[in-house]
Amino acid sequence: MIAKLAGFWLHAEFRKLWVGQAVSLGSGQLMYISMAITAVVVLDATPFQMGVVTVMQGTPALFGLFIGASTDRHLRLPIIVGVDLGRFALLLVLPIAYLLDILSIKMIYIVAFGIATMGIVFQIAHRSLLPSVVESDQLLEANSKLEIANSGSVALGPAIGGAIVQFIVAPVAVIFSSALFLVSAAFFSRMKVDEEIAANRTTNSAG
Repeated sequence: MIAKLAGFWLHAEFRKLWVGQAVSLGSGQLMYISMAITAVVVLDATPFQMGVVTVMQGTPALFGLFIGASTDRHLRLPIIVGVDLGRFALLLVLPIAYLLDILSIKMIYIVAFGIATMGIVFQIAHRSLLPSVVESDQLLEANSKLEIANSGSVALGPAIGGAIVQFIVAPVAVIFSSALFLVSAAFFSRMKVDEEIAANRTTNSAG
C-alpha cells in the first residue's frame, strides 16, 4: 500500500524505509571512522596507504551508471536487504582478522572497496524503491523527510563514531557498525510494497 502524504510518519512502510536508511547511514559513518583509525593506529598505515584506502572507497562510484541500469531490471527490496547483509558479513572480516592477529592493510583495501561498491548499490536501489512506497506527487515531500536522516547521519555520525572508538578498540568497534547493518536489513526485510519493473507490476514481500 502506498503511503498518503498526510500520514508519512504514521505509515508503517515509509517508517521502515526511513528508519532502515537512518540506521544504514549511521552505520556507514561509524564504519569509515573505525576503518581509518584501525589502519592508522593498529597497522601504522602511511599517508600513501591511507590514500589507497580513499581510492578504494571512491572507485566504485565510477560504475554507478552500470549498477543503476542493472538494478532497474530487478526488485529493489531484496537487493537492499542483500546489500545490508553483505556489508554486515564483510565488515566482520576486520575484527575477526584482528582477533586472530592476521589483520593487514590489504584486507582494509579489499573491505573498503567491497563496502563502497555495496554502498553504491544500496543508494541506487533505495532511491528507486521510494516511488513504490509513495505516490508520484508525494516524492518531493518524502525525499525531504529522508534527507533528514541523511543530514543527521552526516552531522552526528562522526561525533558519535569518534566517541565510540574512544572506549572500544577500533577493530572491535567495527562489530558495532556491522551489527547496525543487520538492524537496517531487518527493517527493510519487513517492508511490503508493490515494485514496478519495466511495464510490469510485481508484488514483493520481503519478510
